[in-house]
Amino acid sequence: MKLAEAVIDDHVLLDLSWHEAGRATDRAAVRRSTAVALRDAITEARVDVDRTTLVGVLQTVSQVRALDLLLNNGDRITLEASDDVRADLGPMYNHRVEVLAEVRVRTSGTGQDRARYQLISVRSLEEDG
Repeated sequence: MKLAEAVIDDHVLLDLSWHEAGRATDRAAVRRSTAVALRDAITEARVDVDRTTLVGVLQTVSQVRALDLLLNNGDRITLEASDDVRADLGPMYNHRVEVLAEVRVRTSGTGQDRARYQLISVRSLEEDG
């Protein structure tokens, strides 16, 4: 971002080149218009992070696929989880659970939101025995 600002503010033209062994040298130029577009894309794309509690049925298809949480309203949320967290989830599959998740909402420069959910903790809502 600072490089883009320098090109914009100081009216600098960057001529870049890089070379890998056994390959032709690549060249690129960063002009003011390119720097403005780059700055705007970075500024407009933002990520909001929050925590949320979700209730639903914990589901999975396999050990390699992400977890799904089927919400009461029929929506399906995909949850990411580390291997050590996943290892403790076996007894909760196909059961109603309450999930605490970190949700990262990325808003692109076009205004589209994309949410990613990271499982923090899960609590069974099934009654014991």
